[in-house]
Amino acid sequence: MLSCKLIVSYCSMQFCLNMIYANFPTMRLFVYKDALRMPLGTMSWLLTLAKTIDIITGFVIGKLSDETRTRWGRRKPYIAVAWPLGAVVMVLFLSGSSIFGGKAPSSACHDLATLPTGNATCAALRACLDEGIANGTLLAPTAVDMPTYESISGSSVAVFFYIMYSLYFTTVISGAQLNYDALGQELTDNHDERLRLFSWKQLFSMIGASVGTLMLGNFSDMYPTDLSTASVMTMLTTAVLMLLALSLLLCNVTERPLQPRKEVGLPVAAQIHRMVSNPKYVIYLLMRIPMTVLGLLPYQLIVYYLQNNLQLEDVPTPRTNIGYTAIFGSIVSIPLMNICARRFGRPITLTVTLGVIGSLFLVAFFLTSVLTVNMLYFLTTFMGACLTIPYLIPDAMLGDIIDYDELLYGERNEAMFSMVETNVQQFTEILLAMSTMFMAVSGFENLGGCECGCGVDCERAMGYKFARWVCPGSVGYACDESANTITASFDAALLYQPEPAQAPCTVQNDSVKWVTAFFIFGLPGICGLLAIVPIRIAVISKEQHTQILEGIEKLKQDANASVEDPLVGGLVVRPSNTEESIFSEQFTMWERKLAQAGGGMKQLTAYLGTKIGVYAVILIGLIIANVLAQKDALLQISFWVLAVLFVLVPFDSLRLLASRNPPGGRLLPPGKGSEYGAELTQSKPEDRVVSERI
Repeated sequence: MLSCKLIVSYCSMQFCLNMIYANFPTMRLFVYKDALRMPLGTMSWLLTLAKTIDIITGFVIGKLSDETRTRWGRRKPYIAVAWPLGAVVMVLFLSGSSIFGGKAPSSACHDLATLPTGNATCAALRACLDEGIANGTLLAPTAVDMPTYESISGSSVAVFFYIMYSLYFTTVISGAQLNYDALGQELTDNHDERLRLFSWKQLFSMIGASVGTLMLGNFSDMYPTDLSTASVMTMLTTAVLMLLALSLLLCNVTERPLQPRKEVGLPVAAQIHRMVSNPKYVIYLLMRIPMTVLGLLPYQLIVYYLQNNLQLEDVPTPRTNIGYTAIFGSIVSIPLMNICARRFGRPITLTVTLGVIGSLFLVAFFLTSVLTVNMLYFLTTFMGACLTIPYLIPDAMLGDIIDYDELLYGERNEAMFSMVETNVQQFTEILLAMSTMFMAVSGFENLGGCECGCGVDCERAMGYKFARWVCPGSVGYACDESANTITASFDAALLYQPEPAQAPCTVQNDSVKWVTAFFIFGLPGICGLLAIVPIRIAVISKEQHTQILEGIEKLKQDANASVEDPLVGGLVVRPSNTEESIFSEQFTMWERKLAQAGGGMKQLTAYLGTKIGVYAVILIGLIIANVLAQKDALLQISFWVLAVLFVLVPFDSLRLLASRNPPGGRLLPPGKGSEYGAELTQSKPEDRVVSERI
């Protein structure tokens, strides 16, 4: 039975993680898209490149974590180092506006804005503005030519963005979250206790998101026209809570006893082949990937939808309200899904939930032209349930699958499974980059082509403290008469023109609006319906899980005991882990047949060398194409391809090196005990169920 102290100490880190995830994508936009006006195309391929590198980083950290042996455990040393470093990285990243943006020289009438309230009336401001406009020291309300204040080149901002975001992935995602998720899978192997733990984890997650949303909302109220400063203040406060959560986890959470170190190390390729040979795991991924897209992509795109489609000048206020309604929906859905999962079973619960929400999102996509803010609030209640779906029941399902993997192979590799989980979750970053690239290709303009406004401080950007926006053809000088003070808040009255139907800094074309609607509603809705198909196959029942745990315990007591595989039938035959069998596990059945066809290992080596040569040709072709074209869209596509190559090239290179020096000078033939040693050649046909699965 998990104690309350352990649950709170473990889940406190999830509390902070969701404070980050609830705000970080939004704050990134406030700083880089708006304040620094980084082109969306550039931001898209930089995000994709950073995530591409992190695929390898996460894999290496996951592999090292599973093999780490310290008196503090396998996971906690990585968390202890990566978590505080991640806090520093995020604060520096969100300080980009202060580092690169500088501050424009003050314009005429600036001193008037600092007078005491009683003297700084809107009439005094209007008189000063009239004089400044007349003598040319201030822009006219209809000025088209915009003088800009640039303190540093955009390339420096792009380099800084890439370095810091890569470090964010390395520290927060691969270093901290990956090991944190793996640690959670170790805390209990009880079927019901596992669901209980992840229910509390999800509840803490939503409370953290709620606190984070409230925090960003409050700081946005304090700095309504300078959202980059609000972002930094929010992150500084979050960093303090992160350190407190780390202290609780390190002091009160104990890892399970360490397994003995393996005498023969398992090569990376062999371990990957074992993971994908797990019959439930591949089906589980086919369910989890689209489910995660449904859960995360809409929430990450909500700011774009508010700006592009609903054309709101004041984004923080409705964004905060949407955050609350989404969190409310998530918190309500946690006990409901728990009750339904126990009463009707996990497959039915997930099927009905995904069917309803997926269909609702598709309807919203086709009706997006008539959606209002109030209608969006209703819809985001279901969006909150989407935040729960990929984690509550699926995380418990993954724990069952890891237990089954231990039954098959006698080892626990939580970090490797969590590495894939973490990358699935962060796969939405690539989809987010894809969506913003399509927006850029469709004609998206940062701030609608304006220099400031819509949350970007006009005083810092242009030296105009009293303007709601500064745009070509429209300078929105404004004053709040009711407060009898000079301000450029969102509700301040314009002095020279009537209130427009929409602020110029929110204007985007119809193509941009369609792309935004598709990625926030259309694609997630499709993914929600697609995730239904593999659900029934992916679930391990409570009865099967009980048999798995009994089999693990039986094999611990007697390695030669006869244990039936509760999922596919037949007897479980674990690998012998001889040098020859482990070497052979690095290659697929087809590749082993190729080596047996006549050319032996030389033919297999030539085949792998040819594959790597093809990868090199693709890479060189992409480099040449990008040098000649120099288009952001082509760079984005190139990095999508590169993300795949970053997995395939190291994978096949390691296998190529191994193929040149096989132990015993040979590769064990397929179907003849090649995975588990020669002893299987004498076993009964039903005993080889597991070996034939790979």
